[in-house]
Amino acid sequence: DKKFNEIACSIPEFYFGRFDIKFKDVESLQKAQNFQIFEINGAGAEAIHIWDANMTIPKTFKELFKYQSMLFKISNQNRKRGYKPMSLKEFYQFTKQYNQLISSYPSSQ
Repeated sequence: DKKFNEIACSIPEFYFGRFDIKFKDVESLQKAQNFQIFEINGAGAEAIHIWDANMTIPKTFKELFKYQSMLFKISNQNRKRGYKPMSLKEFYQFTKQYNQLISSYPSSQ
């Protein structure tokens, strides 16, 4: 836990996200040994466990609302620090560019 916090704190303006990791075994991971981070997902990342077939709909929504609440709090603090949210036009342009980029990725099938 400390190791991942240390890594997260070393990334400028990283306040919320998910590390996708490979690890040798649970015991090593608990000691922060023998693991490899292969992807870091930021605020747009969803909690992977919400896709677990054993998750009920109410639990899934509870998790989503919990994460959205955290993101709103982080955003509020960032606005107080002087960051400004994207305008609707900027958001549209970003989304359009992002979708074009995604469509250029090769299929994973």
